[in-house]
Amino acid sequence: MICDIESASVTRRKKKAKQWVKDSVSFWQPLVDEQDIGCDWCDAAVRCWRCGHLRGCQQCHIVPRSLGGSDDPSNIIPLCADCHDEMPNVIDPSVVWEWIKNDHGDMHDTYWTFRAFAAAREQGMTDEEFAKFDAKKLHGLEGAYSLHFGQLTGRARMTTSTLAWVIRKCCK
Repeated sequence: MICDIESASVTRRKKKAKQWVKDSVSFWQPLVDEQDIGCDWCDAAVRCWRCGHLRGCQQCHIVPRSLGGSDDPSNIIPLCADCHDEMPNVIDPSVVWEWIKNDHGDMHDTYWTFRAFAAAREQGMTDEEFAKFDAKKLHGLEGAYSLHFGQLTGRARMTTSTLAWVIRKCCK
């Protein structure tokens, strides 16, 4: 991934990054290969380390505090609310790193869309149906789906399963 060109939004967010995020980046950057997380190290202060989305991130404990994990940068990573909700809550830190390495975004802001396509495939969509995808059909679906408001965050987003349904509808 390339960090030479960035949007004004990314630049502003980097300037406002919280100290715990900066500390976490400083600690983990020499220890974790950039290819094993969902963002480039140059953007790690503003993107989720799993999905790579440019979202507000939460302070996530690799080993949960309930299992004795500390607030030290060696036990903290920034994840968006959606990834934090899916994160393993176990005492073995290697499980979290394996989870991120084996299931992270490869390009910024595409992870959840790719997950929706995978969900549509799991629901039986064939290559022939995917080949019929017509983005113009999106406008005809307005009012047929809604956004989900997160239980804890209150943030509105289209869930992966809803996006998979939209994809299936645009392929018919």
